[in-house]
Amino acid sequence: VSQSRYGNTSIRYIVDQLNLRGYKIAVASNSIRETVRVALHHANILHKVDYIVSNEDVTRTKPFPEMYWQCMVKLNALPKNTIIVEDSHIGRQGALNSGAHLYPVKDAYELEENKFLQMIANYHKAVIKFNEDIKKERKHRQTLCENFISKWADVIEEIGIRNRKELNK
Repeated sequence: VSQSRYGNTSIRYIVDQLNLRGYKIAVASNSIRETVRVALHHANILHKVDYIVSNEDVTRTKPFPEMYWQCMVKLNALPKNTIIVEDSHIGRQGALNSGAHLYPVKDAYELEENKFLQMIANYHKAVIKFNEDIKKERKHRQTLCENFISKWADVIEEIGIRNRKELNK
C-alpha cells in the first residue's frame, strides 16, 4: 500500500470482507516499520491488520522468506493455508520460497475485489473438500485396520483353541 494508493477503496473492502469471514491479515514489507504503519493508517486498514513485519524485524529481507514465515508463525498458519498477495518481483520470489500460495498483482489497483474474493471463496471450498476427503480416507483406513485387527483376533483365538486342544490330548 504505497502513498499513491491511499484512496483505493478495493483494498479496504477486501480487508473488511476478509475480516468478516474470519481470515487473519498480516503485512510483510521491505519498508521500515513506520512507513508501513503510516501507509496502512492512511489506507484506513491499520486497525484491521493482525500482524506487521518490516525490514527492521528480520535478519534477511525479501526475497528470503523470513518475513512471510514470521507472519505465518505469529498467525498460527501453515504455508499451505496461506495466500500471499504480492506486487513486486522480489516479493513474489520470497512468497514462493515460503511455501505459501502466491496471488501476484501488478499493483494495488489490480487487486479487483470480486476476482480476489471469488478466488478466496474457491480456495476455501477446495480446502473444505480436501479436509472432507482426508476424513473419509481416515475413516476408510480406520475401518480397514479394525477389520484387520478383528480377523487377526479371530486367527489368534483359533490358534489358542488349537493349542488348548493339543495340550488336553
